Amino acid sequence: MALLLIPPYMQAIVWGQLLAKNGAVNTFFITTLGFSEAPLNAYSLLGGIFVLGMAYFPFVTLLTISGLKNIDSRYEEAALLQSSPWRTISRITLPLAMPHILSGAIFVFIFSIIDFSVADILRIKVFPLEIFIEFSALYNERAAVILGLPLLLITMALISLQVWSMRGRSYINFTSGYHDGHHLGRAAQGLAIAFCLIVIGLSVIVPVGVMLKIAGPLSTYQNALNSSLEQIGFSIIVAAGSALLMTILAFFIAHSMLKSSPKIRLVLEYLTQLPFAIAPILLGIGLIKVWSRPMTDWLYGGVLMIVLGYIAHFIPFTIRAVYASLQQMNPRLEEIAWLATSNQFRIIAKITLPLVKNGLITGFFISFILAMGDLGVTLLIMPPGMETIPIKIYNFMHYGAEAMVAALF
Repeated sequence: MALLLIPPYMQAIVWGQLLAKNGAVNTFFITTLGFSEAPLNAYSLLGGIFVLGMAYFPFVTLLTISGLKNIDSRYEEAALLQSSPWRTISRITLPLAMPHILSGAIFVFIFSIIDFSVADILRIKVFPLEIFIEFSALYNERAAVILGLPLLLITMALISLQVWSMRGRSYINFTSGYHDGHHLGRAAQGLAIAFCLIVIGLSVIVPVGVMLKIAGPLSTYQNALNSSLEQIGFSIIVAAGSALLMTILAFFIAHSMLKSSPKIRLVLEYLTQLPFAIAPILLGIGLIKVWSRPMTDWLYGGVLMIVLGYIAHFIPFTIRAVYASLQQMNPRLEEIAWLATSNQFRIIAKITLPLVKNGLITGFFISFILAMGDLGVTLLIMPPGMETIPIKIYNFMHYGAEAMVAALF
């Protein structure tokens, strides 16, 4: 989960520096390996794919781990009696984990197709960026909404596919694990470890190292801190408050889903996933149109507007984490508690909440991390006179203050 601390736009800034025509990587290819021109270009479709992949692969990893934990190891142990480890993986493990892998892939696809920040930094023409230009630069709300409709239909269809593929399965597993991987040979384990180190190096170590180099001396950090202390505190308070509200709402929504009939539960699962399908730019436009009225000016012009935007965009992830924890709780424990008391809130406080605390904590931190790094929704709905750290970084970036951007990172 720590890998999610680096938001996509920071990955774009880093790799935009490294893979620029005169960047460190292309300079190495030209001066050391004798290339006549720069072979790599971050400011391209392939560059955008690479950056988004580095930013969002933790979602696939987390869901795949959950899928592997749900596998009964006895299936694999039985298969290993007659087949090789690789055949067991291809015929037993992968098919059983495939719903989670597919779900993770859909999540990443939707994240990527609705992302605005990476495309803006790398100057790639995509739907969200065109929608933003129509709304913010050309002030054409109608054109912005019309442009966003195909994008919305695509993401809604993908959410339907994702809900169907999971069909009640747990998105996150809080158990201890499904096996120790003993059937993998040393060579395979070595390759797996090497691959993980390469991915972590490219997605974490390289970005952090580049940012440290760009930031330079300690005085840069001091200047960045002095000029942004208010924004840092504001961002933490708003993100933490939003995450707390999301966690509370998610618990009651997830608990209601669990108690519903299977058909109603499936519908609720789709409806609770649907906000994620709305591109941040479209969500921001919608919030502006709904709340930018004289009667609701108290909300639109204050911090509650930001909180509402965070909740509307990120609560699906909180619900998934809490719901997964509730799914793994033995329902008979609540039924037994009903024999002692008819007070439902007391049962929830004494039985349910302590048993799902890991899911609540996970949901809170996922919500906090996503809210803390949000740029797409915040960029449109930020009230005058307020500023979060992502907005501050975005402004510094457009002013060419690279050292300040790196220091704030």
